[in-house]
Amino acid sequence: MQQYKIFTTTLSINFNKIPNFKLNLHNIGNHLEIDDFISGIKFEYSGQSIFKGKYSTTMYNKSKNKKVEKINKKLFRNQITLRLFVNGSFVNAKLFLNGGVHLTGVKGDLNENCNYIIENLYKRILDLENKTVKIVVAKDNNEIFLDSEDNIYYVDQNGNSEMIGYKCKKTKYYYIFGKSYFFNSSKNVYISTYMHNKTQTVLNLKGETIGTVKIDLLKNKKKIFNNNEHLNIDYTNSVVYYQKNNQNFILGTINYSFDPNINQVLLENYNKNSVLEIDYKSKSIYTKTIVQECLNNYTMDINCINIHFDFNFLINRQKLYECILKRGYISEFNSEKYCGVKFIYKSNNNEGICICNNKCTCLNITFIIFQSGSVIASGFKSIDQINETVPVFCNVINEYKEEFKKSEIV
Repeated sequence: MQQYKIFTTTLSINFNKIPNFKLNLHNIGNHLEIDDFISGIKFEYSGQSIFKGKYSTTMYNKSKNKKVEKINKKLFRNQITLRLFVNGSFVNAKLFLNGGVHLTGVKGDLNENCNYIIENLYKRILDLENKTVKIVVAKDNNEIFLDSEDNIYYVDQNGNSEMIGYKCKKTKYYYIFGKSYFFNSSKNVYISTYMHNKTQTVLNLKGETIGTVKIDLLKNKKKIFNNNEHLNIDYTNSVVYYQKNNQNFILGTINYSFDPNINQVLLENYNKNSVLEIDYKSKSIYTKTIVQECLNNYTMDINCINIHFDFNFLINRQKLYECILKRGYISEFNSEKYCGVKFIYKSNNNEGICICNNKCTCLNITFIIFQSGSVIASGFKSIDQINETVPVFCNVINEYKEEFKKSEIV
């Protein structure tokens, strides 16, 4: 079989076996330090894009380290993008809220490199549990503690603090664990802006779910409620009404379903100061999870393996293109657009030729053949698939070799 070399792999690592595994991405992104393993960090939080260290981007010039102002500013929420140095090469990693890691550019032994990445990355994450920073917080008009970046904190009478989200400057909503809420000062609770079946989630001052608030409509008021553009919900007086001709018409009532005594205890323990300097512990993991669980309880899903090899002879690309079509395979070639011949191999039991009647459901594996005889192949999901597919592809090439071969490379 043709000798090939794996030059890059894209894969995902998940911690599905650990229940309720959840990371504090803001603390991790803010407090992780740049070192010989982590060379760059970028993430979005509270409507701001934050960059640390050096980061490689392909937005402007490929494979070059760009200055901060040159880096792509369009970042996704609920993830941190990291640039890791692993065994002599850089790997791009995306760290998600559930602890999962998506890796691009992994080279060499996959199991060995994944173990190395998880061990080193999570060692640094768990070390943040012992890190303390001083932060000044002040209450807003709803008596909620915010820092200079509008991050939300719960602070008790003893000064113990916990960051639970951020306040959006544009909408003025409070975003807690990725969802938007407004604050009801009469009940001292957060209420979800999202309503499902006339029901909204209620959180206490610590951002913990403590119940729901539900709208109960009066008889024959459902149609008016669903279609009325002038609807008003008064959470203080617990009524729903609409306005018409400067008059208010009641549609229903609001009923809270939670234990007010529990919330009152939390409120009484809430710090009464308006401005505080707190010793904030940069908690990185919301759930108590030991290091061994992080290292041993993950699954690795390969998304794509890219390989390359060489036939060691020059190729007439136009003739190769015609030979591939002659065998019934899908191929593309236009020297004005791209210098390689694209060979589409359909991963099925018919040696790579599509046998679908209507919509194609085959997995595509793409081979790009160049004039020099070099071949790049992408789309593999496993090593076994590589070992099954490459010989079939090489047989097709060798069958018509004399028709498109130019001359041996000296």
